[in-house]
Amino acid sequence: MGTISTERERGGNNRRNTAAKDLPEIVAAALPGAAAPTFKGDRRDRERFAVKWPVVLVRRGSVVQSVTENLSSGGFFCYSSQEFVPGEHTQAWIEIPRRGATGKGRSFLLCRARVVRVEQDAARGYGLGCRIEDYNIVTV
Repeated sequence: MGTISTERERGGNNRRNTAAKDLPEIVAAALPGAAAPTFKGDRRDRERFAVKWPVVLVRRGSVVQSVTENLSSGGFFCYSSQEFVPGEHTQAWIEIPRRGATGKGRSFLLCRARVVRVEQDAARGYGLGCRIEDYNIVTV
């Protein structure tokens, strides 16, 4: 198993921001042409991007693997095989895809998130709307 280091430990810029204001820049850097929001016309005040990034949710000793449906600076939506409860906190490891073959290791948004919405879907399980309360970028 690899070791985990933060940007600060590697001597780089530690990207930590409780408001997660720079997540659109992270998404834009990871996905060419994704600088514009992919959802418009809804009530949200933050840009959302339709990205399918692997996410691992950790809660009460169990691990749930999923894929994001969309991501914004305020949160993300994914489906889970396990039921969550609104208000429940989880740790989310969202893998940031690499462009090109540069660099070593894998980068993640390590998020402290709170489930704010749960939608039951007969075909896909439980849809989870999660608010990002804090995050850090880590490399494994």
